[in-house]
Amino acid sequence: MIQRYHAYGTYAGDDGTFVDYADHTAALAAKDAELAEMEARKDAAYLERNQCVALIATMAHALGHWAGIARTAIEGWSEDWHGCVYIDLPAGQVSWHYHDSQAYLFAHLPPYCGEWDGHDTPEKYRRVLQRPVSNARAERAEAEAAGLRADAERWRAVSAMMTHEHRADAVGWTLGALLPGDDPDAAIDAARHLR
Repeated sequence: MIQRYHAYGTYAGDDGTFVDYADHTAALAAKDAELAEMEARKDAAYLERNQCVALIATMAHALGHWAGIARTAIEGWSEDWHGCVYIDLPAGQVSWHYHDSQAYLFAHLPPYCGEWDGHDTPEKYRRVLQRPVSNARAERAEAEAAGLRADAERWRAVSAMMTHEHRADAVGWTLGALLPGDDPDAAIDAARHLR
C-alpha cells in the first residue's frame, strides 16, 4: 500500500480515500472503550458464576460429598486460570476453572486429591442436572431418627407401666416393671417428661 501524507495529518491509501488522524484515533479509542466494557461484563459474569460454584461446592461438601481445589494446567490457557474446583456429585465429578483473582471464593475448601475424570462441559452439566441417588448425611440422619423413634416407643412402654399413686405418706409415680437393660432412673425421668 502506498501512503501519501497530507500536510493536515491525513493520508491516502491506494484506493484514494483520506483518513483524518484525529478521526482515526477517536475511532480506536471508542473501540478500546467498547472492548473494556465487554471485558468488564465478562468478568462480572465469571464472578457471578464462580459465586454460584462456590455455593454448590460448599453445599456438596456439607452434604458429605467430596469437594476441593487444585491447580490444573491446560495447554493454551494462561497460568492465572489454572485454579480449579472439583466436586464429586453422586452422578460423577464436575469441575470449573477460575481466575486467580477469584481464588478467595474457594479458599475454605480443602485440596482436591483426585484426578480429572475426563468429563467435558456437556457431561458436566448433565451430571449437575441429575437428581442425587443418595445423600450420605440424609441417610445418616434417617438412621438416627429411626433410632430415636425406637427409643421413644420404649419410653412410652415404660411410661404405660407407671401408675400414679395417692397414699397417705406420699403422692407420686410408681414404676410397675422394667424392661431388661432399662436404667430405672432414666425410665422415671423419661416418664415424668412424657406425662
